[in-house]
Amino acid sequence: MSIDTEFKEKEYECMALVKSHSELFTYDKHNDIYYSKMFNVAIGNKRQLQKEVEKYCKSENSTNTYSKLVEDYSVDDVLVADFSKKGRCNILPIAMSFDGRNIAKQIEEMQHIRDNDKFRSDSVAAQYDNHLSTEEELELHEAKNISAEKISELEEVGM
Repeated sequence: MSIDTEFKEKEYECMALVKSHSELFTYDKHNDIYYSKMFNVAIGNKRQLQKEVEKYCKSENSTNTYSKLVEDYSVDDVLVADFSKKGRCNILPIAMSFDGRNIAKQIEEMQHIRDNDKFRSDSVAAQYDNHLSTEEELELHEAKNISAEKISELEEVGM
């Protein structure tokens, strides 16, 4: 398998990760760019990222600066504009950026923490916390039956 093929497969895996986590990556269909405030990145192709990078990195010749940043990449490459360093912007292919920052691992750890959160409303533990045990159900049922019998006895007596 060639390096280009492996690189493209890694790129597809990263984009699948981005698309499957809409809570972390917001898609702007007008600009055709994914944003993540948590990771402080913008993801798109060369042309799409240009406006975003120019908006963020103001300089007197920002178009020349941007072209120097992306001159080594093809138009088809999915690139990440990484704004994590204040006042600076790194442009890298998505596979290199995600590997370098361990984004897949960070997302996995966040999911693990979220899944183990006992107080999360849709977690299994939270669902069980909202249900009564079998003994509690029986006691509640018996109490309702006893109170219903008492009410019917009181009605018979005329109270």
